[in-house]
Amino acid sequence: MEFINNWYRTAKAVIFHPKEFFKSMPTKGGIEEPLKFAVINVFIASVFYCAFRLLFFPSDFYSLTTMLGEAPEKSFVLYIHLCSYFFFGIMKLFILPAVYHLLLKLVGSRKNYEATFRVVAYLSVFSIATPIIFTGTPAGGLLVFLIYLYVLYIMIHGFKEVHKITLLRSALAMLPFIVIAIIVVLILAFYALALIWVHGIEQSMTANIKSHIDPNNLPMQAKVIAGLLK
Repeated sequence: MEFINNWYRTAKAVIFHPKEFFKSMPTKGGIEEPLKFAVINVFIASVFYCAFRLLFFPSDFYSLTTMLGEAPEKSFVLYIHLCSYFFFGIMKLFILPAVYHLLLKLVGSRKNYEATFRVVAYLSVFSIATPIIFTGTPAGGLLVFLIYLYVLYIMIHGFKEVHKITLLRSALAMLPFIVIAIIVVLILAFYALALIWVHGIEQSMTANIKSHIDPNNLPMQAKVIAGLLK
């Protein structure tokens, strides 16, 4: 129970008081504690991933049966998906800090890999919400993107505190990921404008058709509608 309480207290501090947390976080002492915390987060995220995929995309979830050329037990398919998501999540725990650390070195950081790993490991608590995108809803996708922006913001401040560099240098190190966020924002903006434009055209066509309707001459209406649709 103490183990769960420790995880909860750490997760709460990272989510709601990230600046204070990273300011007081030690940068030495090994990666065992942050790694254990991150592994729990990845496992929970893996369970949520399987649950959302199974709930919203059951046919896609069991597409593995086609790949295998047979029909394995559903529990086996669930186990494969869970292990795959968990495995790649653990891999990211080590690969992403390496990428971030290289970028931080380019802007003048003198800290070691462990410092970077610790920040990424504790921020993995936000990965629990990532599977929401697999609900297939625009709201789910938007929520995950907002979480991404929040994590990016916290990460910049976390690297600033841990690597003892200026906020500007930390932001420069994260510039590629900031650019990605800007591109996504532009795509979402264009998508929203396209939806508004299409909706406007549909409304205009509907009004046009209604204006030509004469209840006393239905055969003529069919000709008018056919002419508008050409």
